[in-house]
Amino acid sequence: MPANTLLVTNDQPGLPNARTQRAWYLRLNALHAATDQADAIRAYHNAVGYTQALRDAQLIANETELAMTSTLAEIWKAVADRLGANTVAKNV
Repeated sequence: MPANTLLVTNDQPGLPNARTQRAWYLRLNALHAATDQADAIRAYHNAVGYTQALRDAQLIANETELAMTSTLAEIWKAVADRLGANTVAKNV
C-alpha cells in the first residue's frame, strides 16, 4: 500500500464521538505515511500518548484501549517492515 494512501476510514468501536474518531485516524495515518524511522517513532508515540490520554480521562473502556493498541501494533509492524525493506534496499 503506498504511503500516501489513507489507511482506514471506518469506525474504531468504543470511541466517544466523531472528533475523537478523526483525531485517532489522523494519528494512525501519520504513522502509516511515515517516510523514515524517526517520523515513524514520533507518530507511534503520539498515537500511544493519545490512547493513554483517552484512557486517563476515562473516555474509553479497557476493551477500546485494547482494540486501539492492537490496531496501532498492526500498523507499526507494517510500517517497520516497509521502512526496514527500504533501508536494506538502499544499502545494497
